[in-house]
Amino acid sequence: MSKYYLLFSPNCIPWAETALYYSLAGLKADIKLGLDWDYKSTSSKLIINPLQQLKATREKRAIVQGKSILRYFSRAFKANHELYDSMLVDSWIDDFNSEIIIGKFEDKLQKSKYLLDQTCLSVVDLMAWDYLISKSNTEKENYSTIIKEYIQRIEGIEAVKKARTLLEKVLRGMDMMHAIKFDIVDQIAKMIKKDDQTEFLFKIIEEPRDKSRGDLSLPLMRLRLNVNLNEYVKELAQKFKVSEYVTEAVAENGFLHFKLDKIKLHKIVLRQIHELDKKFGHNAYGFGKFAVVEFSSPNIAKPFHAGHLRSTIIGNFVTHVLQASGWDTLSINYLGDWGKQYGLLAVGYEKYGSDQELENDAIRHLFDVYVKINADATENPEIHDQARAYFKRMEDGNFSHHKTASEASCSSGRRRQGFFSFFSFFSK
Repeated sequence: MSKYYLLFSPNCIPWAETALYYSLAGLKADIKLGLDWDYKSTSSKLIINPLQQLKATREKRAIVQGKSILRYFSRAFKANHELYDSMLVDSWIDDFNSEIIIGKFEDKLQKSKYLLDQTCLSVVDLMAWDYLISKSNTEKENYSTIIKEYIQRIEGIEAVKKARTLLEKVLRGMDMMHAIKFDIVDQIAKMIKKDDQTEFLFKIIEEPRDKSRGDLSLPLMRLRLNVNLNEYVKELAQKFKVSEYVTEAVAENGFLHFKLDKIKLHKIVLRQIHELDKKFGHNAYGFGKFAVVEFSSPNIAKPFHAGHLRSTIIGNFVTHVLQASGWDTLSINYLGDWGKQYGLLAVGYEKYGSDQELENDAIRHLFDVYVKINADATENPEIHDQARAYFKRMEDGNFSHHKTASEASCSSGRRRQGFFSFFSFFSK
């Protein structure tokens, strides 16, 4: 199954792109929706099947942006290709960009249920719906009855309902601290006329050690501006425009400290926790990225200990954190080992093994045998040669001359099956 990751900002919500995906794709693909780190971006980003792409071409993940996402979906899912006509769509996109479109809507809708066809929804209709609902409330109040009925007609379509529900759910989960930080650094970048430094400023804004100074701090000395920094920072603090959540900017020794309205912020966060429940804090920072997380992978020839449990718990935690951040993960907890030590164990069992002790406590007995034969091998290196020869026969599938040792190993494995299932649970 193909996989897509659609990133967007609250400033540019991909209503049409998402609705078209659900109109066309059906069960042929999987899409994840998430907010881009740039909350003021004016273009959506579609990351296309990154794992398959990397495997096939060894190139970076493919990204399609803006209205090209509409073109991509229309061409990718050809079963409903009639929804897309490149010349018509391109012509309408030009009209949308020039914002001379409302009159054109009304002329068409006087005679037809939809813009291109009386009975059939098209890409143009989804673009038009996107354009209309993205306008300000004041502009929407001035829409004619024809336009309002047209919006209601499109929003009654099942795929459009689904797209709207999912996009609004993502928006409700918006990280408020991320939004506040981004508003701050966006304003500062414009004030110092370095819009290209917005991402860097976002990375360096931080919580100060001394909370009495503020809730967030921006160390502007890291920009290495060619100015009298202390005076310049004071000037920036005076010109900074406070907002609903940022109540004050204070200059100090090259830092800009910002104070937040924590009461308002707490109310929003608590409401999000209530609404999102276990999904609170999930984000899209890892969209299109893949991580392999390896757990304890215990050696089944040796006893388990607390270290195995500890690394398994840590591995499980890391996996869940990555998944909550949008990463695709593969958890590996390989229960077993394969190497010369099995040959060493077999040689040792022939010398020190006891069927009775194996029956009583297989793991402990095999461990004792392993310790003894290792001690012997220190004085007699030929034992290592015997172990390597035995292991070679194991790799070749020839166990006939060492049946007792093989059975001992199998007995050990059966007795540990319950413990294995515990570790397997975490690696799902």
